[in-house]
Amino acid sequence: GKAVEVADVLASIPGIEVSPYPPHTPMMHIFLKGDKERLERAAQEISRRTGVWLFGGLTPTEVPALHKLELAAGEATLQVSAQEFGELFEALMNTAAASDK
Repeated sequence: GKAVEVADVLASIPGIEVSPYPPHTPMMHIFLKGDKERLERAAQEISRRTGVWLFGGLTPTEVPALHKLELAAGEATLQVSAQEFGELFEALMNTAAASDK
């Protein structure tokens, strides 16, 4: 289904982990590696630029550089292709990493 397609694409991006993988339901956790504030800022920037809302805020985990978000493959998700998801999250990771420099 759609959740598995999205999970496959996201799991292939460096700095992103998906759990459970593959997802057994339309809901999964996405773990993003990097600076929380930079990732959130990058998500807002991408949402403004593309009109696609990635996430509101990230939840901290026990690992300082790893942040979690819950992704439910609902109606809104079905309107974005798995490939587009990949491109958006790849842009997210690159934008957040670029602000390191």
